[in-house]
Amino acid sequence: LEAYPLPSRDALLQIYQNASLNDVPAPSAVIDIAKVKTNCSDMLNSVKELQVSFRAHVKTHKTSEITQLQVGRDCKDVRLVVSTLIEAEHLVPLLLDYKARNAKINLLYAMPLGPCHVKRLAQVGSHLGPGSIAVMIDHPEQLQYLPSFKEQAGFPALVFVKTDAGAHRAGLSPNSNEMVH
Repeated sequence: LEAYPLPSRDALLQIYQNASLNDVPAPSAVIDIAKVKTNCSDMLNSVKELQVSFRAHVKTHKTSEITQLQVGRDCKDVRLVVSTLIEAEHLVPLLLDYKARNAKINLLYAMPLGPCHVKRLAQVGSHLGPGSIAVMIDHPEQLQYLPSFKEQAGFPALVFVKTDAGAHRAGLSPNSNEMVH
């Protein structure tokens, strides 16, 4: 999982702490952490009050720190959505920490599964264990890659089937021949 290293938090702080916004390269995200903490706390309180589960999206912020704020430090059912393999790979240490504290973990790779994704996603799964990986399938052709994932990870991926709800962005119509059969 070290094939795609990112700078450490400390290295970034050393470079950018106390720098002017004019010195930050574009494009960059400047995040008001106080607002993030408030929003995450509000979301966690709402989820608890409504007695529902939710799946936190990592694809915008791409950080372990904000991921932990999204799900809560003491979460026992960590459900995440990623849109790149590198996001999944960089969450492994955080997810292993949750797992060590007896949390159930599940990482949904929400992009169409292709043959070039299987090896790296299976490697993430082999670190995290059975039940930890879910994939989004939006076409029957993608099903052919699931046996390879199972062979490499040592367990089957959970599957979400993406349907076209009328926007025609992705997925199959619920009435299509492929969905019926």
